[in-house]
Amino acid sequence: MDSMVSSRVAHGDPSEGRPQSKAIWRQSGFSLLELVVTLGIISATLVAIVPLFRQGIRAESSYENATTALTIAQKKMESLRATDYVNLQSQAQAADSVFPTYTAQVTVTDTQPLLKDVQVTVRWTATDGIAQTYQLSSLRTEH
Repeated sequence: MDSMVSSRVAHGDPSEGRPQSKAIWRQSGFSLLELVVTLGIISATLVAIVPLFRQGIRAESSYENATTALTIAQKKMESLRATDYVNLQSQAQAADSVFPTYTAQVTVTDTQPLLKDVQVTVRWTATDGIAQTYQLSSLRTEH
């Protein structure tokens, strides 16, 4: 029996250095089919998720623009609150000094004796090219 073992070693047994069972050998890694299926699933998932990121970025930009417009309108309204009632008057549309892509317009209307309707309208063009408007209103009395 020793001679049989030695002849195997001397001539080199093709099964040496490899697991004895095909089942064990197949479990030691992934097949090409498994890798292709996995890559297909990952690709399909990414294709579905990427538009959501784009939509989120657009929404964030839209909220940022609206917040900027609100800030401009509030700043303008505060300066009008500091103005005497008699000196309140409409102002033509003009670019904001801090945000030049935004314009602000003030409209003052006498609604009743001793009561004025003050409206601040802020306009800008969104990143998608659509004109946007934000309007803030307040009533002022003489007293």
